[in-house]
Amino acid sequence: MLYHAVVLLLRGYISTLYRVRVQGRENIPAKGAAIMCSNHLSWLDPPLLAVICPRQVHFMAKRELFQYFLLGTILRRSDVIPVRRGQSDRSAIRRMIQVLQEEKIVGLFPEGTRGRAGELASFTNGAAYLALKSGAPVIPVGVRGDYRLFSEVQVQIGKPIHGRDLPDVRSGVAGGDGRRDQRSLMLALTRRIRDEVGDLTHD
Repeated sequence: MLYHAVVLLLRGYISTLYRVRVQGRENIPAKGAAIMCSNHLSWLDPPLLAVICPRQVHFMAKRELFQYFLLGTILRRSDVIPVRRGQSDRSAIRRMIQVLQEEKIVGLFPEGTRGRAGELASFTNGAAYLALKSGAPVIPVGVRGDYRLFSEVQVQIGKPIHGRDLPDVRSGVAGGDGRRDQRSLMLALTRRIRDEVGDLTHD
């Protein structure tokens, strides 16, 4: 599969130019669906997650990148999912849910855009929505480092987060409107994911 060949090349590139330190790799499940959620510092973040994860990670990328013949071919054959930026892309969401139903791993950057080291922007609700819709656990990931040549890049992988880990929210909205209850749970799970990722990006 092209994905594994690309990851092999990326591993050589990243290991040559950076000193990568990974903690918590054991928190990535050996099988079953999972959603890896990381802060976003650089365009190198997706390749980095692909390299450190022992299983294939299915990412999303903006549709414009698929317009370039060579890059688009590599992305498509690596099972990258095209998404329309700045709007709710239902086809991309359906494809992500399908990937999770196939008990695979998806990789998301809930900030939506690259941020600064040490600063965490607000998170979109996409990861929480997918987790609640599919039942897949969320694996929080914190990346630290500025990707300067030959510098150290630290990756901390946290313990899985499940929607069912929020019983206080479930009990607090029991008996209310179902749609509102689900949204409350989604917002609470998004906050939990952001808090966990934030903790992993600091000493």
